[in-house]
Amino acid sequence: MLERSLTTRAEVYAIPLAIAIGFVVPSALMLALKDAVSVVVWLFFPLWVATVHGAVKFVAVRLLRDDEPHYLDSHPPSVTLVYALPLIASLLTHALFIWNLFCKNDSRQMTRTALQFIGIDFTFIAATVLYWVFIESGIIPAVLMVVFSVFLGPGAALCLTWLIREKAICAFSVSEDADSSDEESDGDDSTVHEDTPLLN
Repeated sequence: MLERSLTTRAEVYAIPLAIAIGFVVPSALMLALKDAVSVVVWLFFPLWVATVHGAVKFVAVRLLRDDEPHYLDSHPPSVTLVYALPLIASLLTHALFIWNLFCKNDSRQMTRTALQFIGIDFTFIAATVLYWVFIESGIIPAVLMVVFSVFLGPGAALCLTWLIREKAICAFSVSEDADSSDEESDGDDSTVHEDTPLLN
């Protein structure tokens, strides 16, 4: 499972803080201020996310004094820290989306055109992610992702599906390791009683 681990435990703190400061804050400012400057600042959110992530990780590694790999899904508090922000953001935006379905759209034509473009882009992204989940995990996680999306929003659905996927992969890896160890022991009985003396 080391191949599926975070590089260090510091990532548990660096990832959510980088997303919150580097993406959520500029997005909220853009929606609140609605001016050219806030839009330009938002356009550089990948830079802000990378900068905050690097800074927080640098500090956290030194404070925690731990740079060993960290398997996220085996530590519930770590899972909560990493996934809480996207789950909450997904729930809020999904609720806002449902609310806006029943409201009159009095936005400008340019805004409506931009939203249509974003909607098309999002549809292709969602289809790609769903296909990826289906190929890697099978039909059940893919169906669960669609169901979760209807009630919780696509972001929360992806987080929950990812957790289900990781647990399935972990269970499969454990069963494979057990099978391989059984085969090794069956194939070589001479090692079973290696430490037992032949004569008393």
